[in-house]
Amino acid sequence: IGSSERYLRYLLAWPDYRTATRAGRHLGLSCKAGKLYCNIDADGRVFACSLLIGKAEAANAIQSGFKAAFQAIPPLPCQACTAGCFTEYNYIYGLDPLCILDWMRAMRR
Repeated sequence: IGSSERYLRYLLAWPDYRTATRAGRHLGLSCKAGKLYCNIDADGRVFACSLLIGKAEAANAIQSGFKAAFQAIPPLPCQACTAGCFTEYNYIYGLDPLCILDWMRAMRR
């Protein structure tokens, strides 16, 4: 199992499973997409995360360089999502000790 217990509790408390994202925070977790990590599409476009491909404007790292493209990421239309990888990133980059401990245990297996 690669998901932390914290993420599984986060998912269990999700208010509406028909939606993958929310405009506000969920359980107080702050999204770090576009601030600490990003998604670079095959054509060089830089998005805050892969859930925003085709839904947000994106600068091209091939044309303008990565730094400029990353700095051009627009404000997020969402602050929470059900995507396990991004939620785990947010817990880890938010320095949540329980989540980090879960991941360290998983990596030792």
